[in-house]
Amino acid sequence: MNTYGNASEGLRKMFIAQVCLIICSVLSVIPIINLLASVASVVLSIIYLVGLYNAGKDINGCANAFVLSIISLVCNVISSLTSFAVLFSMLFSVAAAVLTFMVAYQVCTSVSEAVGSRGHSDIANLGKSTWIVFLIGSILNVVVAIVAVVIPFADVVIVGMSVVSTMVQIIVQLFYATFLSRSSAALSK
Repeated sequence: MNTYGNASEGLRKMFIAQVCLIICSVLSVIPIINLLASVASVVLSIIYLVGLYNAGKDINGCANAFVLSIISLVCNVISSLTSFAVLFSMLFSVAAAVLTFMVAYQVCTSVSEAVGSRGHSDIANLGKSTWIVFLIGSILNVVVAIVAVVIPFADVVIVGMSVVSTMVQIIVQLFYATFLSRSSAALSK
């Protein structure tokens, strides 16, 4: 039987980082705390990447996801640095969203396969549901980014879509965190 010690520990780190990132995203709307939440988010993202790297030692899909995460990070940085060129920034933002989905897909499918091989079909099914929910959230993010560029003066529509998108993302992240937690526990046995 294949042992998944690195994967279990890596998924646990990813889970902790994911839950804390959800908390930071909620706290980021508070004016004074938003700076601390931003700094914490950077630290938590590094912890998530370390966990993903560790999980990749045992599960090839997680190793692929780690590489995609680095590319997504580069796209996000380029998008932020080119915010003066709206179309260029939007293209990199959309690329980052697609890559983020691909990371979640790689993690969910490869980890589902690993936990399924251990007889945890319920968790494997949760992984399938998680990447589908993640896909819906990613599509919504891309639509909001495109609408913000195509209809620049429709502030009310964009704000409304952004609020809905943020709520959907929190739900998606909760699904993902639940999957990571349950998978970590299943692979530790």
